Amino acid sequence: MVARAARAQWGLNSAIVKTIYQAVVEPTVLYAAGAWGHVVERAYAIKRLDRITRQFAIKIAKAHSTASLTSCVLLAGILPLDIRIKEQLAIYTIKRGKELGVLPGRRLQRPLHPSQLPHPADRRELISVWGTSLGVAIVCLHSGCWSKTG
Repeated sequence: MVARAARAQWGLNSAIVKTIYQAVVEPTVLYAAGAWGHVVERAYAIKRLDRITRQFAIKIAKAHSTASLTSCVLLAGILPLDIRIKEQLAIYTIKRGKELGVLPGRRLQRPLHPSQLPHPADRRELISVWGTSLGVAIVCLHSGCWSKTG
């Protein structure tokens, strides 16, 4: 459908085709990539994804149908779908708390479970005092602020 509407000399603007690609095609293909993203390592999956990417890249770049995938992707300014799936898989892996082999020797900061935090009664309170030279003291704790005149 997009191929009919986006011709080289007439039809949809290349910016519109790029928007359709990024807003419809990529999210549709990337849906649940964390579950099936490991399939991208196989040649047949890469060929299928490259076929989809190339068709849209040709329409976005207004290139000839004989242009290569690499040149069309560069001219169109998009990433191939297999690279985007690998990116989504890496993000999913990090979010699940598994170590990523790309950053050896580095630990990523992870959120703590509330049960691992110290009890609020055991936490040290931060106290700040401002404006004592004017006769007004503003005392701030982590639970709130109040002022004293005197």
